[in-house]
Amino acid sequence: MPVSRRDFVAGALASVLATTGCAVREDAPRASNTAFPAGIASGDPTHGSVVLWTHTPPVNREPGQQRPVAVRWFVASDDELGTIVQSGLVLAHAEHYYCVHVDVDGLSPATGYWYWFETEGQLSALGRTKTLPEPGRPCGEFTFALVSCQDYSAGYFTAYRDIAGRRPDLVVHVGDYIYETPGGSVRPHPVDEPVTLNDYRSLYRLYRSDPDLQRARAELPWLQIWDDHEVVNDWGRDHYLPSHYNKPLPIETYPQRKAAAQRAFAEFTPLSRRKRELLATRGVRDRRIIGDLLELNFLDVRQFRDPPVCELDEKNHFEPCEDVHLPDRSLLGHDQERWLQHRFGQSQCRWNGLVQTTVMAPIRMNAAEGLKYEADAWDNYAAARDRLVTHMIQQEVPNLVSFAGNIHAYYAGTYPASNGSRSTAITELVTTSISASGGGQKRYDGFHRLHAGNGMSQFFDNRHHGYLHVNVTADDILATPVTVETRQRGAIAALPAWRVASGTPGITT
Repeated sequence: MPVSRRDFVAGALASVLATTGCAVREDAPRASNTAFPAGIASGDPTHGSVVLWTHTPPVNREPGQQRPVAVRWFVASDDELGTIVQSGLVLAHAEHYYCVHVDVDGLSPATGYWYWFETEGQLSALGRTKTLPEPGRPCGEFTFALVSCQDYSAGYFTAYRDIAGRRPDLVVHVGDYIYETPGGSVRPHPVDEPVTLNDYRSLYRLYRSDPDLQRARAELPWLQIWDDHEVVNDWGRDHYLPSHYNKPLPIETYPQRKAAAQRAFAEFTPLSRRKRELLATRGVRDRRIIGDLLELNFLDVRQFRDPPVCELDEKNHFEPCEDVHLPDRSLLGHDQERWLQHRFGQSQCRWNGLVQTTVMAPIRMNAAEGLKYEADAWDNYAAARDRLVTHMIQQEVPNLVSFAGNIHAYYAGTYPASNGSRSTAITELVTTSISASGGGQKRYDGFHRLHAGNGMSQFFDNRHHGYLHVNVTADDILATPVTVETRQRGAIAALPAWRVASGTPGITT
């Protein structure tokens, strides 16, 4: 039963809230950056729940001290904080790096809430979150920001300032939330390359120090999957592909490193308890049904993939060989393939989406290298790609869309090439990087030279950083490439929006 502010202030924390005016008045004390150095966040929303997160190391911790920290959390139903609908007390433990995850259930669908934390007499910033529309119920419109590839060393996270200002219903992050090695020199990257759990934890704290990222995490709910740089370049089930920017570590150390990276990801990401417990066995796969409008299937293309085949060069590119068509090879793993095929498209939503880290259509590399493709992508798993697409087409799943990132470029197209009929292709909408390098004009020219006349590719531009603002209605999807300058307070603009009409694969601009 909701608790009024009058009753709440009369409780044990009356002195804190009375002093601060519920943390919303202009004369209220500022939120503590000491008690909450990585900010606050919400994520993993459903139509009736959300996960609240913060990181709160002891303020006056002595060297070697391991005591737990008591953290109170609050959820209000209005921006005046007049009604506290839920609250509680949790302990932040040293073994979890003082990260706090709170599963808040029993919320109303498609509803905004405000939340905050308090510990050791200090308040966090005030956050805002929102639940998803109830599955199957009418939903006229839904918006989300599609983001990927944020390299702290390469630039500032300007895009998140704009995302927070637009206030979409959701942020969908498709991987490379951190980079294990620096790819630029704009900001210092003090961790040489993470190997241990403490190394990865330090990287997450560094990334969470960005004020624009902190704001977007505090004010918007996120759904997030991982790609390779959360662990190490081009990693898979029991392998990774060495690169010139990674340490030449023996493969025997890889399982421990992967476990450390995945644990840090779980600690710093607002995931439900069940997701955190199953991360090692199920990966980041998940499904969300958003009203009667949009089904999103979040894929883990890392944890269960088979090693690449064909001969790889020093850039991990390959010339196609027969082995890419071996039927027993999988990018998703056969269990995840079965999970996806079992219920995909059965929600009766108008749009049926995949959320993954990379492009499905074949993308050739530089012409000087001959007919080569990237070993890390779907191109090295051609049989698995054909299995997935054939199943969707045979089942006549309508309005197929793949939302992806990874390639540091805006990309749109269809796979396979669309002939304009209702269900013969997946429309691909791919976001560029938040800050990681896109390769400049040379890559732009090379792509358009190689892919001229390619019926699968409708748009490619790697010359901008930013994100995709996606607006979904029953009639169409409107995806706007929002471009940013990755310097402090950099300029924000937009390219012409892409429109995907219901019943017709591909985009128009």
